[in-house]
Amino acid sequence: MSISSPQKALPRGSVDKGKARAFPGYDSQLDSGSDSDLPDANELLNDLLPRTRSYPSSRTVYSSKRSYSQTSTCADSDEASSPPKKTRVNTLDAVKQQTKRRGKTLEEKAHEKELKDYERDKKKAERTRQKQLKDDAKSTQKRAQKAQKELDKAQKQRDKEDKALHRTVNQLLLNKKEALQYMTLILSKSFRKSYPDFARLLHAKLDGHKAGIRDDGPDLLPGYDTVRWQRLVFKEYDTSVRAFKAVKPSYQKYEKFALMRLSIVQLRNLVQKNGLVDLVQDFRQAHGLERKDHMYIMISGMGKLRTRNAAEWKKLEGALTSLQFQEDVYIACVENEQEAVDRLYNYSGDLGIREDKLISRSYLPFCPDTKVKVGKDPKDTWTKMLSQIHRVTDSGAEGIVEQYPTMRSLLMAYEKNPLGGERLLTESKVNHRIDGQKTIEGRGHDKLGLALSRRVHTILCGTDHLALVVKDK
Repeated sequence: MSISSPQKALPRGSVDKGKARAFPGYDSQLDSGSDSDLPDANELLNDLLPRTRSYPSSRTVYSSKRSYSQTSTCADSDEASSPPKKTRVNTLDAVKQQTKRRGKTLEEKAHEKELKDYERDKKKAERTRQKQLKDDAKSTQKRAQKAQKELDKAQKQRDKEDKALHRTVNQLLLNKKEALQYMTLILSKSFRKSYPDFARLLHAKLDGHKAGIRDDGPDLLPGYDTVRWQRLVFKEYDTSVRAFKAVKPSYQKYEKFALMRLSIVQLRNLVQKNGLVDLVQDFRQAHGLERKDHMYIMISGMGKLRTRNAAEWKKLEGALTSLQFQEDVYIACVENEQEAVDRLYNYSGDLGIREDKLISRSYLPFCPDTKVKVGKDPKDTWTKMLSQIHRVTDSGAEGIVEQYPTMRSLLMAYEKNPLGGERLLTESKVNHRIDGQKTIEGRGHDKLGLALSRRVHTILCGTDHLALVVKDK
């Protein structure tokens, strides 16, 4: 009885070669030819291969890939072993089982879903943030544009107001009644005792013109009534641009002008004691005035004294005349309270227009860049230029234009007659007065005159920048 090799009797792949070679003793025993001590073949195979799986031949699976394995059956010791048979086995499921990816668990799927949701929410939040940033940028840009428009609008409004204010402050204030609203009279407290009705009369005269009146001024010289003036400064003249500039905020400024009122009794005592000069000096020092500043002395009752006592009047008049030359003071004589009120009214108006009046009579005519008159043609322009000269009316300008139609013709006439230039326009006709009525011939009112002729010559041909236009005398 012979036994075939176990490797040939087993199916393909069911026994590992390593395990078969792990028993070298069996090969030596088989080679020695002794069969009496050998174990049964089935028992040996069962011991060696306890976990071997056998594939029944009754089930055949056909697949696209066919694989074959060897199968063997163990017969009795007397029978010879049968040759291995090739059978078709079901390897598709095994291959699929090996190659198929392992399925995800519920936890993994839930975690993956959370990650996807997180990424989606993150992208959504980023898009929302970017959109919000764009919206914020647009809103910021719109607010900036709106703010810029508001600033531009406010700037235009300020420019408009500045131009209107510039035109207002550069209008020459030459009307005394209009100028009174910017003046304030300050009376010393002694006026209440000396002249109780003076403040009432002054209010009645000036309240209609909105002038300010105060009767609580300091008594810097006890026993003497004094008056000071304050002017509201809302514009100042700029010599660099030859125009007024608005002053913000406006303020009150003391004028370099003061008045002291004396009665006949006080004047008589001062003359007897030779105290007029000392009184004037003390008055100026008390009010901070210099010799060049204006100081008035108002005397009450000089006219009545002249009729009663001419000798005394002459003595007092001489003392006042000497004081005028010695201390540069001005004397004003009044007879009653109303006349004194009228004098203060005139002084207030003169102080109100003094600055504008001086500027209007400066070397070059006052002509800022506001309300510039424009002529219809060269002749009309030339006429309006001449009418800007102080005291040259429209009718007088028309008479000059009739004689000299252009500025060039007048300048050439001055050049031809340099010595008689000031008298060149003396005979120019003036057909109408300033009120529009015709002039009366034969009385000297129908010609321009020497004074205006000199004024026109000074403006057109003068070279001294400090010279004044007004030189009538």
